[in-house]
Amino acid sequence: TLFCGYVRAGAIRLKRSVDAATASPNWVDTVNPPSGSNGILVRPALDFAQSQRVFALTTGTGSAWSTSTDAGVSFHQTSWIDNGVANDWVHIESLAITADGERFWCVTDDGTDLSVWEGPAPPNPAEMRRLYYLPGAGDGNTTTAEVHLNPDWAASPTAYLVDRSVVPSAIYVSNNAGSTWAARGGPGT
Repeated sequence: TLFCGYVRAGAIRLKRSVDAATASPNWVDTVNPPSGSNGILVRPALDFAQSQRVFALTTGTGSAWSTSTDAGVSFHQTSWIDNGVANDWVHIESLAITADGERFWCVTDDGTDLSVWEGPAPPNPAEMRRLYYLPGAGDGNTTTAEVHLNPDWAASPTAYLVDRSVVPSAIYVSNNAGSTWAARGGPGT
C-alpha cells in the first residue's frame, strides 16, 4: 500500500493505493481524512503488514496527529489539535516513528532554529521532549531537515538528523535515543 498526502485549495488530501506497482494504479481518497491547511506527513507503521496502522501529522489551522488502524482507509485525530494559536509546531519538517509505534520523533523549524522532539504516539504535549537544538539552522522552509530512526530500535536506538541548510549537508547521529549527538560530514546537495 502506498500513501500520498498533499494540500489542495487549503485543505489536506490523502489518497491510498493498494496497487501502486501496476501501470495504472488506482488512487482512492481516504474516508475521514486528517484536517489541516498547510502540509501533511504520512508514515505507515514499520509493522504495517501486521498492524495495518498508518500515522499522519498535519500542519496549519485544524492540524493534528491522526491514526488509522484500517490500513489508511480512515483516520481519526487523536491529539495535538491546533487551535490557531502560534506555536512551535507550525513548520514540522520531518517525522519518524519507532518500530513499535509507541514513540514519534519530529524536526521543527521556527524560522530561525531547528529542534528535534520526541514523545509518545499519539503526541501528548506534557510528555514532549526537545532532544536536540540547532541554532541558526532553521529557515521556515519544510525541506531542509530530516530525522530517521534505526528500524531495529529495540536493539540499537540510533537516530539520524540530516541538516540540508548547509553545504555540504550536516549529519548528526545519536546512538542512545537522543541523549547525546555527534556531528558527521555529509555529501552535500
